[in-house]
Amino acid sequence: MPSTTSPHFGETVGRVANRIKDAVPRDLNGGRDYQLARNNGPNSIHGGEKGNKKSMRFKYLSEDGEEGYPGSKNAKLTERSATSTSATPQPSKAQKPSSSDCYLPVDTNGIPLDKIDKFPRNVTAPFILHTTEPQLDDEAVVESDPSRIPLDTRAQPLKLLGRFDNPTSRLHLEVHSTEPEFQFYTGEYIDVPQVEGAPPRGQCAGYCVKPGRYINAANKPAWRFMCLLKRGEVYGCKNVYKAWQE
Repeated sequence: MPSTTSPHFGETVGRVANRIKDAVPRDLNGGRDYQLARNNGPNSIHGGEKGNKKSMRFKYLSEDGEEGYPGSKNAKLTERSATSTSATPQPSKAQKPSSSDCYLPVDTNGIPLDKIDKFPRNVTAPFILHTTEPQLDDEAVVESDPSRIPLDTRAQPLKLLGRFDNPTSRLHLEVHSTEPEFQFYTGEYIDVPQVEGAPPRGQCAGYCVKPGRYINAANKPAWRFMCLLKRGEVYGCKNVYKAWQE
């Protein structure tokens, strides 16, 4: 939840960034079910109520049972930034909102149905994000064949998920990832109060491009392997955010 004394409302999420149906990963470790924190209606989201707090100092040990999840997990986060000290060619001004025209339809609680489908709207052509519309919270599928998704995707080629251009500020953002899907959320429910030095932020004040694995994969036998980490295995991904101003 956003702080009442800080304009920051980001989060370092916990073990599973997106939703798990009924907050229960079922039939794990010899048939056990695990009750997680319900913090999104009947579901669990962002790894639980606290996630991994507001910061991660590059290493984090998540103990067995934290937020209800089984097994201990060691996480390592590496962040790199790159800047240019001389003039370099910039990407084209042409916007590419999405590299995918497929998505996972969801039920009323945000849990995917059992099929991958074509988007009901054209999301590969440029469109404008207005102050109140469009209101999107969709899971775009970049890799539609689950058998091609490894537990560690870092060796996969980076793919452009979306490009965003602001003609007024002349700011630009590209999001690239090795992950098989991403959630695109246009901020319909943003409600951050005004604090000293920062104005309030309301509906559609920001947007989210969240790369990851298929939502609720832990409860789908055909998808489970892409997110189920066993002893000695490594889960990995690579996300690249490119931002510049003309």
